[in-house]
Amino acid sequence: MFAVLARWTLRHRLLASVLMALIIGSALAGLPRLRADLNARNFFSTNDPELERLDAHLAFWGKDDNQLLVLVSADSGALLTRPRLRRMAWAASALDSLASVLRVQGLADMPGFNESEGFVPRLPRIADSVPRGPSRAHRSWIWKLTHNSPYVPLLLSADGEVSSLLVTLDPELGDTETIAVVASIKGRLQHFQGFEGLRFELAGVPAMRAAIFELMLGDQKRFMPLAFGLILLILCLLFRRVHGVLIPFLTAAVPMLMLAGVMGWRDEPISVLNQIYFTLLPAITVADAIHLLSRYHEELRRRCSASQRPGSEVRHDAIVEALRHIGPACGLTGFTTVVGFLSLNVASMENLRSFGNYAALGMGFAYLNTLFLAPLLLSLARSSPPPGGQSADPTFFDRRLLGCARLSLERPGLVLLATLLLLGGATFYGLRVEVDSDLVSMVQPEHPVWQANQTLTERLGGILNLDLDLQGAPGCLHDPEVLEAVLEVERWALEQPLVRSSQSPASMLAGLSQLSHGQPTLPRTVRAVEGAFARLRRRGELDIVLNADASRGRIILRTQDRGAMAFQAFVAELESTLQQRLAGLPLRSHVTSTALLGYRGISHLTLDLRNSLLLVFLSVALVIGVLFKNLRVALLCFLPNALPLIVGYGLLGLMGWWLQPAPAVMFTVALAIAVDDTIHLMARVREELRRGLALREAVREALLHCGRAVVTTSIILVGGMSISLLSGFPSIVVMAALGMCVIAVAMLCDLFLLPALLVLFPLPGLCAGTTSLATVEAKVGSGQGG
Repeated sequence: MFAVLARWTLRHRLLASVLMALIIGSALAGLPRLRADLNARNFFSTNDPELERLDAHLAFWGKDDNQLLVLVSADSGALLTRPRLRRMAWAASALDSLASVLRVQGLADMPGFNESEGFVPRLPRIADSVPRGPSRAHRSWIWKLTHNSPYVPLLLSADGEVSSLLVTLDPELGDTETIAVVASIKGRLQHFQGFEGLRFELAGVPAMRAAIFELMLGDQKRFMPLAFGLILLILCLLFRRVHGVLIPFLTAAVPMLMLAGVMGWRDEPISVLNQIYFTLLPAITVADAIHLLSRYHEELRRRCSASQRPGSEVRHDAIVEALRHIGPACGLTGFTTVVGFLSLNVASMENLRSFGNYAALGMGFAYLNTLFLAPLLLSLARSSPPPGGQSADPTFFDRRLLGCARLSLERPGLVLLATLLLLGGATFYGLRVEVDSDLVSMVQPEHPVWQANQTLTERLGGILNLDLDLQGAPGCLHDPEVLEAVLEVERWALEQPLVRSSQSPASMLAGLSQLSHGQPTLPRTVRAVEGAFARLRRRGELDIVLNADASRGRIILRTQDRGAMAFQAFVAELESTLQQRLAGLPLRSHVTSTALLGYRGISHLTLDLRNSLLLVFLSVALVIGVLFKNLRVALLCFLPNALPLIVGYGLLGLMGWWLQPAPAVMFTVALAIAVDDTIHLMARVREELRRGLALREAVREALLHCGRAVVTTSIILVGGMSISLLSGFPSIVVMAALGMCVIAVAMLCDLFLLPALLVLFPLPGLCAGTTSLATVEAKVGSGQGG
């Protein structure tokens, strides 16, 4: 079938070229529609019952991840001086004038202390109440502000050296608009940088989102050309032919671009998870192209000498014969990989199911290019075949491959013992792996946003929001008893290591009392509560935590980012405390936030990836057994393909890395690559057995020819992934290191472990023939066809 297909393609090259151009062009036309989406909702589980409650909560209160924080610090001297506070007030006013900014809260514009004995209807601004200094009064005022005010640590650090502007962005902004607004704010702040020695830095979730988007674009612009350039260089060194470089390169790049175009047509955005496509598809498809190219060169060497330029008929015969042998193996590898990716549809996460479906579609594009684009490009190649494999003078590469074969075939027990030792060590460290993730470490510690977020987490009000939604009858939150219970919950929360700051109707009342009377107490009557709330509402501060009829309010906790597991553990404890402390009150409560569902979704996603990997592996093994018509083949292929994944998992434990979505996806990619090379080797062994060779000789012959492609693809993939070690994303760096390790181990398993297993556990029905070992080595030395 594959020979007939190849002959038709070569006889009707113009028609086949036009059809391929139309298919590829139609897909690529969707590229301009491709967009990126970094929204945390991409990680929400559609099966999470909390999602509907979060949507209702956000519809009432607005988005909870749209607050950008501007950290303000002084290069030298005290921050809390009159000129610097006024400069901070001007900066806040400049940001507040931007169309996409709803409000800006800054320390300079907040109410100061009541310095008189009686009631003051309006407290002076902090910027206007600073004693002229340096003086004893100024130092006393700073101490009072840092030790006895409600602004620490939300707007001011406990040491008085760092302040923050809370910039609330328009909740209707999408990711692209948010990133543009963050850039505008950054540009507006440049006018204030350095004045009065002040320094302004961006922090918070919107700043992190903008940094991730910028880094993602930067990585793609820098590393994709570097990776493809490195691949081209390696192909040049290995094949030393123009077609040996361009054909694998194009057959790897075109399916990736086609999939990106289809994603554009389908309005499927690029996310933090599926950006791996741009590494995954080239990594998998280049292997089949190299196997086809290696077999084409082998067939050419059988038909003409290295110094002879082959004619078109010879080239066409070599292409037909290469596709006849490689086509079924490529089809088998493609089919098993597609089955593996489609098996992700059993996962509970919608984005993981989508990831599997689009990856399977990309593999379909890759196989289409192997069957049609590669033969069409090969038909244009007119150079002589490179030396190797069957040449009269064995190359350095050939001798190394024969050395691998000799070791694994003559000392299979030693190879198996080394494998078991490696398996034991990897399992030991793999048991230490933790499934966790955090927002802060999505960028490198050297990044300004990482450093600003660390300051926000350790010295100011925290980076993640957690809302405690409170609901009751109208006027319920005017009851002093209810407010006292709410304040007790806040006090308990602030005692927990994870929580940095809190806001609620109760704490706002206590803060107003602290500024007016020096003590954070609550009013004792409903009438006094209503009067204090009216005062706060006139200043525009109360609406974010209390509705108009006092039937619904919320506690906003701002926490440190110590990882998903710590965050979810705290939420579980918080929910239990809420039930205890609000028991008996006419108040319903529940805990929710975008961060909570995002972290919960990321944890589910990672666990789904890890758990579904076993299903993927079993599906692939079953398909191998069915298509080879021998389930023992599937069992024999299990260890060479499982060991690289176990070693990679052990590497995570050894290095103390968390298992996160990007590294977890790499296991699926690595499995596809490992299975691909194993199938090609097994198919070549079976081919040589059917030609009459004994098992050991068939394995040597397979390694001599197919091993070259295995090593070549592994070198290319390891080299290409090494570029990602320079990424600005720590998770991508971990993924790259993991991928390099897994692919290198997979190559060693194919070169050493698989041959040893074939000798130790022969497969009935595959072994035939009695040709001697000396015959094979003599053929290599004499250049005869094997």
